[in-house]
Amino acid sequence: MTTIQFHLSHPALTIPLRLHILTIVHPPLTMIVIEKPKTPYPNIRNIELTDILVMSTKFPAWTLWKTNPTLVLIIRRPGCQFCREEAMELASHRNKLYRNYGVKMIAVIHENFGAEEFSMKYWRGPVYLDEKKDFIAAIGGGKPRWGSVVMSLFKPSVWGNLRRNLTKGIESDFEGEGRILGGLYILHSGDQGIAYEHQEAVFGDHAPWDEVLAAAKKAGKLTKALRKGGRII
Repeated sequence: MTTIQFHLSHPALTIPLRLHILTIVHPPLTMIVIEKPKTPYPNIRNIELTDILVMSTKFPAWTLWKTNPTLVLIIRRPGCQFCREEAMELASHRNKLYRNYGVKMIAVIHENFGAEEFSMKYWRGPVYLDEKKDFIAAIGGGKPRWGSVVMSLFKPSVWGNLRRNLTKGIESDFEGEGRILGGLYILHSGDQGIAYEHQEAVFGDHAPWDEVLAAAKKAGKLTKALRKGGRII
């Protein structure tokens, strides 16, 4: 706030006046920079998946994003409290992402322990089984990445993630393999490739929402252009 003081003069009277000018300072605009995905698109295009609820025959992953951009959440373990937390957070944005950008959301698991509970209670959306762990390998740079429970005890970021998680009161179980690290992809529609990827660096490391949103906008914009040009239905 800036204050300007001046005097109002009259032949018989001088009145001091003070004028307060409120200056509004706008914060600088922040540009979200999305790093180029490291995973080659062919590495994930033909991964074989199965629908866990109907135990369908195996089908190639690319059919899931044939007509719409798609967010793929790669789950470390369905009973993991961090995985459930991220699933719930993303699920709360499902309608917004689809309505505004046409982005669908699916989750991929590599084992069936607790899969139905995860799907119905936390993710509330389609879940597919990747028995060969091909998505896990792809997001890991060609092979699965393993987190160390012991080493995690010495990482402040993990403790921060745990504190954040505990405040939400999310239940967990210990069934299945929980040391494999997961991640997240956003796929362009058709065969236009990967718009975004996030590798889980430590247990509870979730993809930043501002990056997910920026990538969803980008993917939605490309799909709109492709539809206008008649390249996809």
